[in-house]
Amino acid sequence: MIQSRYVRSLFIISLLGLCACASVTDSVVPSSAAEASSANKVVQNLPPQNLLPGQCGLFIWTADNQNKFIGFETESSATYVLNGHIRRASRLDNTTLDAPKRRYQTLNEGSLAEMTFELSLQRDVEISEGERFYGRLSTKTEDGWDRVTPIAALLSCSAV
Repeated sequence: MIQSRYVRSLFIISLLGLCACASVTDSVVPSSAAEASSANKVVQNLPPQNLLPGQCGLFIWTADNQNKFIGFETESSATYVLNGHIRRASRLDNTTLDAPKRRYQTLNEGSLAEMTFELSLQRDVEISEGERFYGRLSTKTEDGWDRVTPIAALLSCSAV
């Protein structure tokens, strides 16, 4: 039963990745992540993201029945939903999009405190649209508790 749900979730994530990669325009991130967060709105999902021609991106969803779109990375940028806020982050280590483990530091934006978090990935399967991964996102809550979120991801590149 759990295996069936996992496979179904990964299939849905693959389809979502194809939809997210379908249009080729500038990458879309809210004009100001701090502005979106400063309104004290709790954010569940990132807005749709697009890849530039020839650009690769890592699309990350929660691996649960809600499949929230919580992360998007390119070689030059990373945006995540952390503790209900959209946060831009920079990698603390020199890693590629398919690296199995990496650490991040959020950028100082508005009244939100900087925080570090970690992403761990394991290759799942290579598909025609890219590569699927599963893993976990490790963060700390605003109360200082450790939070581990199971994730599924798709690494995909747009056509040139």
